[in-house]
Amino acid sequence: MSKEVKVRRRHSVEFKKEAVRQLETRGSRTVADVAAGLGISPNQLHSWRSEYGAAKTEQRAARGGETLEEEVQRLRREIQAVKQDREVLKKSILDSSCQRNTSFSLSAGVVKPSVFRGRALSSLATRLRSCCV
Repeated sequence: MSKEVKVRRRHSVEFKKEAVRQLETRGSRTVADVAAGLGISPNQLHSWRSEYGAAKTEQRAARGGETLEEEVQRLRREIQAVKQDREVLKKSILDSSCQRNTSFSLSAGVVKPSVFRGRALSSLATRLRSCCV
């Protein structure tokens, strides 16, 4: 009982495109016949057709070099980058604006910060908010 170890073969892009071309122009031959003639499995030939087929090539040409799936992936990456940029800008605006949730009061020459919860609670807070707007 000896097991045969199958070595995984790598095919060039040109070989894959030629296999797909043969599949698309096969006439009355079945996919299994075309695959057997090339020495590959029919499933492999189907996956290559979905990647390199005429329909994909036409989609790429019509969409400026990318398929719908590729465009969706690219746009999702761009959206993620824009969201990250927006979060950074939100944080920098909060850090640099005068509209913070603290004010400083002077009591006997000592600056004491006090935190507001929701709305301004003193006339000092009202004055500070009006000067920063």
